[in-house]
Amino acid sequence: MALEQLVDHAQTQTLVDFLSMVVAEISLAKDIDGLAQALIAIVDRLVDTEYLSIYFVDDRTGDLVLPYARNFSEEERAAALRTAKDRHPGRVMRTRETLHIPDVVADQQKNSQESRRSFQVKSRLWMPIVYNAASVGAMGLAAMRTHAYSDLHVSVLGFACQIAATTYGSITNEDRLLRKVEFIEQQKEELRRLASPMMEVWHGVLALPLIGTMDAERFTIVAEKLLPAVVEKRAKAVIVDLTGIQSMDADAVAHLVRLHGAISLLGCRCIVSGIRYEIAKQMTDLGGDFDVGATFRTLSQALVFTARNGSDVRARARERC
Repeated sequence: MALEQLVDHAQTQTLVDFLSMVVAEISLAKDIDGLAQALIAIVDRLVDTEYLSIYFVDDRTGDLVLPYARNFSEEERAAALRTAKDRHPGRVMRTRETLHIPDVVADQQKNSQESRRSFQVKSRLWMPIVYNAASVGAMGLAAMRTHAYSDLHVSVLGFACQIAATTYGSITNEDRLLRKVEFIEQQKEELRRLASPMMEVWHGVLALPLIGTMDAERFTIVAEKLLPAVVEKRAKAVIVDLTGIQSMDADAVAHLVRLHGAISLLGCRCIVSGIRYEIAKQMTDLGGDFDVGATFRTLSQALVFTARNGSDVRARARERC
């Protein structure tokens, strides 16, 4: 039956205003608890009911959660959640159909299951919350009087559940997106860590073999990791190996020069190894003064140099202190 058939003309505007409020109230929800609170507010403005429970599927685990249950003890609430799939919530979620029992006692089809409530339930209303053809929750009302819920109540609350389903989809989709972004950032951080492995080759000498494409952001990360290690380990020399570097832009080269300067300011000698022809050509093509100190063709040559010149490295370090 259409809503306009349920109310007279004078009530139509009031109903439209109420439905607009329903949309606005539910759409503002930012999480599942907020969504449950919005539904509670709508129910309370529409009809008096002694019992109200709202279930949702936790998108992360797939389990049912019960963010709200009116007139339940903690024990009753736990039991309701534990048995939900075998009772009214599970039924309407499986069938995706509203279950309205105006008179529980007179219900010949025995659609209502007995429950250990502190009051006698005489009428029930259960509604599924369906998003993209899948049940994502259910809302249940019960009252101590028969025929507590009119056709208008059923229609308006059904509309509210539809809006709640759409909002649930927005909330869970946003949560999934945020989790993906967080996961990607974690992976990027792990890749950065793996792409900039720092090792103490022997006492006082740190080696930092870099791989991939170096940009200003990566050099900033390298500096944040390397400079505290120089101080902590009292390093006398740092070998920055560029053998695995594919390309460097102008900002990256400038950051390499700054990194060399920062290491020197800490009283530590900075040695650069593995500058391949392509990188050297990039640096010269970019122009400018790119003084990166002592350079060696390979990491092994740089290691041999620091091994043979340990005393000289320490002397140079003292000169800079």
